[in-house]
Amino acid sequence: MNLQAHRSMDAGYWKREHWRPYSLGEELALWASAYPEKIALVAHSRRLSYAELHRRSERIAAGLRDNGVMPGMCAILQFSNAVEYVLAAFACFRLGVIPILTLPAYREADINILCEIVKPAVYFAPSRFMGYDYAPLVAQMRRRHASLRLFVSDDGKAPGSVALESLDGDPTEIFFPDAMDTAFILLSGGTTSAPKMIPKTHAQYVCNAMASAKRCGLVGESVYLAALPVGHHFCMGCPGIIGAFSQGAKVVLAGTPSFDEVFPLIEREKVTLTAAVPPLLRAWTEARAWDDSDLSSLNLVQVGGSPLDPGIAVAAMKALGCRIQQAYGFSEGLVCYTDPDDPSYLEDTRVQGPPLFEEDDLRIVDENGKDVPSGEEGELIVRGPCTLASYFCSEDLSRRNITAEGYCRSGDIAAWTASGRLQIRGRLRDQINRAGEKFSSTEIENQIRFYPGVADAAVVGVPDKTLGERTCAWVRLEEAAKMPVLSELHAFLRKQGVAPFKLPDQLEYVERWPVTAVGKINKRQLARMAEERRG
Repeated sequence: MNLQAHRSMDAGYWKREHWRPYSLGEELALWASAYPEKIALVAHSRRLSYAELHRRSERIAAGLRDNGVMPGMCAILQFSNAVEYVLAAFACFRLGVIPILTLPAYREADINILCEIVKPAVYFAPSRFMGYDYAPLVAQMRRRHASLRLFVSDDGKAPGSVALESLDGDPTEIFFPDAMDTAFILLSGGTTSAPKMIPKTHAQYVCNAMASAKRCGLVGESVYLAALPVGHHFCMGCPGIIGAFSQGAKVVLAGTPSFDEVFPLIEREKVTLTAAVPPLLRAWTEARAWDDSDLSSLNLVQVGGSPLDPGIAVAAMKALGCRIQQAYGFSEGLVCYTDPDDPSYLEDTRVQGPPLFEEDDLRIVDENGKDVPSGEEGELIVRGPCTLASYFCSEDLSRRNITAEGYCRSGDIAAWTASGRLQIRGRLRDQINRAGEKFSSTEIENQIRFYPGVADAAVVGVPDKTLGERTCAWVRLEEAAKMPVLSELHAFLRKQGVAPFKLPDQLEYVERWPVTAVGKINKRQLARMAEERRG
């Protein structure tokens, strides 16, 4: 399927001023023309100006074309937070190749599903990152999927790869994609083994990023630090890299979110804005007990991905010396931001800020799709300028998650407060949200059932002070089978290609399942039992 034919919701439905008539490649050309000598990107020892970023990404795009990669083809983009990630992404945007934004932690099981669906022509991955060698993974995917014609690594040292910056061609005859073509695909953890694939158009994403930059006070003098993986919507466009570039600001990439890498970067580069998930914010806050880095430039930390404890928010403001802004939303389109200067948001961090656009239409409905009264719980559904019209290659998912009127189901339990503010109270669906990384419990259950001696398995999320939510695997054994220990289960799941962040944090045994009134496994009861057993 040619993804260029995949359109967002009819732009005429929304105010015309939201949409710019440029692809992301064209936008970069405009930014480079406006801020040619300004530093656009800093990562490790490398610094690229806007002009250099534009020139290199254009020539890499031409190099891809010279290797047979054509507009409308797809790519797996699995680089870590490095210059190569941004260069590869904008080379794809320039050529009209659609990258699938994956995480460095993805392994065989995750990547294989994506390759089956999108039939990628290119695989971008580092030779090695965090002790993991990507060459065998890519080689395995190339054996399974004939569409993969090119492996591009960061340094060309991985067997069978070419170095990204060795791709060097003449871009003069490359046409820009249409602004309403699909620019890339975001992934979101679903309730099945396959992730939800969310296409974003060029105009739609620039619209989201520029509006986010305005809401967050990001300007040309700002310095944005991407500490979370840049494959996430949060760090790509809320306001993220794209929002920062749109203002001529400097973007700094952290290889890992650890405080001992992040804090020196804040001090050296005079970072003003960054984003974190609650467990990371807690870790940064605790680290200030012994760290004396100069963080005085830091003005704002955005926090999203999972519920934020009010105590942590207040402690973080004191320890980091900055304001806290909550960001709530989902990759399908909605983004809400609190006002960091309004202290009322820190009294109940379940209360979210207003949505990004006036046209965003939020409803809280019961199981019959009827709006619930203020104070009552229901599912949040939303439509707006940046809400997707359909998922990629999944009519069934689109039919279940998007209503006939164009509302996208969030899967979040919500309520309106008496003052008309949005309050998020929990999740409807069978999904784990571990340290901001969301994935299907069903996926891991299916893998655990293959373990020798396991008759059945159930995986639940359990509240956790460090992770926000930890993963507990419950198993029921076959007769006379030996109970595995957690390390043995981890080793087994790794061999199945399960990503590290999906491995259970806790393993428990049950003789018989607690069940609901209709006979289903009572996962709420299992979560309570897991809390009790861990103490």
